[in-house]
Amino acid sequence: MLTRKFIPFIVIDRDEDLIRDASVKGLPCVCADAEKPDFLAEARVSSPTAVVLTMNSGHIAIDVVANIRSEIPEIPIYVRAHDIENMKQLSNLGVVATYPETFETSLLLGQRVLRGYGIAAQDAKAIAKVLRNEWVGEEVDENDGVGKEASPVERGDSTHKEPAELVIVESEKQHDNPSNQKKE
Repeated sequence: MLTRKFIPFIVIDRDEDLIRDASVKGLPCVCADAEKPDFLAEARVSSPTAVVLTMNSGHIAIDVVANIRSEIPEIPIYVRAHDIENMKQLSNLGVVATYPETFETSLLLGQRVLRGYGIAAQDAKAIAKVLRNEWVGEEVDENDGVGKEASPVERGDSTHKEPAELVIVESEKQHDNPSNQKKE
């Protein structure tokens, strides 16, 4: 998505095999451990304009947000949360937007089930919106995230410096999560 809008980015992951494969495909990436407080410096990233976290562990995401906030307090951070509780914890840390990884998929599936029972698409979408607002705890549009006021990056504030790079921090090492292990 970012490349289609010419937004420069760099992917950071601690899985060396993943980084090697991504590099071969031409993706800008570097190997570093986001759980370390100085991971941005380790990755030689000095002035990112935003950070996106996509790791699979909710508690690690919270730790990484804290690490980033200690280094760059005002940077916009976008996170894929593990679940609703993790989403709320991350929102309290000031991330710009976060949704649980299965949140929207579950709502879309529910809408399709309702449609299968003859419920009008508009009604199914309205029900999903009500559930989304109840679960998230505030009114949100299905195309929007939960979080604080829009950042300069989001507002397109012309006084904000030009993007150096957007940092995307990926998942933990493959062997840290048994469900992610490679099948032989």
